[in-house]
Amino acid sequence: MRQLASGVEWIEENATRAEALPLLINVLEHPVLRRSGSVGELTGRAVAAALAWLEAHGADVTATRLLQSLLGVPGMTDGRLGDVVAYSLQWLVRHENHARGRYLLQPLLSHAGLDDDQFDAGALLAIGWLRVRGTGARASFLLESLLECSGLVAERVRDTVALARTWLTHHRSPAEAGFVLKPLLVRNDLTDSEWEWVLAEAMDRVRDHGKSRAARRVMTALAEHHRIGAADREELVTTGIAWLESHGHSPQSPRMLRSLFGPTHLNEAQARRLVDCGLRWISQQKPAGTWQMLGVLAEGSDLPPDRAAAVESLVTARLSADPTALDVRWVLEPRPARTDITLAQRTNDIARSFAWLERHMPQCDAHVFLGSLLALEDLSATETGRVVEWSIEWLEHHADGTAGTFAVQGAEELLGRLLSLEIDAAQVRRLDAHLRERKARAGRASGEATSARRLREDPAFGYVGG
Repeated sequence: MRQLASGVEWIEENATRAEALPLLINVLEHPVLRRSGSVGELTGRAVAAALAWLEAHGADVTATRLLQSLLGVPGMTDGRLGDVVAYSLQWLVRHENHARGRYLLQPLLSHAGLDDDQFDAGALLAIGWLRVRGTGARASFLLESLLECSGLVAERVRDTVALARTWLTHHRSPAEAGFVLKPLLVRNDLTDSEWEWVLAEAMDRVRDHGKSRAARRVMTALAEHHRIGAADREELVTTGIAWLESHGHSPQSPRMLRSLFGPTHLNEAQARRLVDCGLRWISQQKPAGTWQMLGVLAEGSDLPPDRAAAVESLVTARLSADPTALDVRWVLEPRPARTDITLAQRTNDIARSFAWLERHMPQCDAHVFLGSLLALEDLSATETGRVVEWSIEWLEHHADGTAGTFAVQGAEELLGRLLSLEIDAAQVRRLDAHLRERKARAGRASGEATSARRLREDPAFGYVGG
């Protein structure tokens, strides 16, 4: 800390000198300065020095690296973030087709704190960059960032899809194509003709490269897609099972298995083969690393009776042996809401959920457990009170009032669950003190300050229901 403090002091004294750039970047990206608490002041001073450097050298090509670092600083004030965004947009306009532009456009587009005008300006600049450099292999990274933006206006969506189509005609590698096809498949605003092309293109890639490890990205997105036809879905399930049998050690197997179990109607033979793939994968891993796969199997519906019994036996044994392991959440979180387990099993699962929370609160992923428990209608008043208190504690720990943590870390959904309950005035005030941002309909934070009371009383203003 003393060394960092000395570094910040030197930066403040030399903030406008060009040679201060490397130290500025190192300080801003230092993990210690990304933590909250006593080091917050140092981070603020470093940001102020960086803005002074940009005032003097912001038009220089090398400024992109500093702008990238600044866009990664959490909890920046709205005023300073506005300055960083303004410098970023100015640089991109000045150097509109420079190769370095991609490295700045990606973090800019993904930042939750942009307003609609800033975001649209960034999207327009990204589209312009792609029109000039959009056929290169590395352009897929910017295409992926742009396609993952849910706030694109219709005109930008049309342009981006056309650019993605052009890029895919130049690149047949499944490893590269997956980064463009997957975000295309998960969008919900394509036209009918665009959907027809995307689904056909994705299936062609699966037919050509379905045995490759990289095909998993496209196959999972296709398997979870509601527009895929019955014949294509049947072919996809067959290809997916073959992939699982060929890549039995892949760390991505749980995700593949989950996607095939998802909306797909499986016959008994297919379900049996999928369960066998999952059980075989579990047998080849260390127990601590198998909870996610076990959770996928435990959620499978309409399993053959003998396979369902085998899965339930394994779940029971693992939960009994290590009921509060961190990754138990993969298995335990969905179980209390299930209707196909006995009352005794459900009671045990709720008790284990409470034990997990007592051990791991306020761990970041705890909000998933908390949200599931808040949705249960038959908890006792005492149990509900404990979950509410834990939820507010989690929000106080993880939501610092900035748009990024509000939208990205799950605070918004948990807030909605809380506000659907009868909580007292003191609890509402505690929420009000820590959650000042709501998520915009476009999928990014709007930057509009709101109160917990208004969110509670006006359903049109945010998520309220279950």
